[in-house]
Amino acid sequence: MRRAVLDVGTNSVKLLVADIIPPTVQPVLELSIQTRLGRGLAATGRLDPEAVAETVRVIREICPTAVDLSGRATVNEMVFLAWAATAALLKKQ
Repeated sequence: MRRAVLDVGTNSVKLLVADIIPPTVQPVLELSIQTRLGRGLAATGRLDPEAVAETVRVIREICPTAVDLSGRATVNEMVFLAWAATAALLKKQ
């Protein structure tokens, strides 16, 4: 089974696509793009609108990659992980 994990963290968005054949995990694609979503959060208690926009742009750009992988194989399941800065954004909405 092919699975993808999208990790939206305070400083970067990471994508791992892997084939899971227990007990092994075979990575197919690994990406890490720095977006600095949490910049200024400690000082202001708010997410910077430019950082949010950049993070959303990156997510929109890499999600289709996870789902299709240029037609080689599709992802059976995708998991979204969010950490401190992302949780702060979601709490305010």
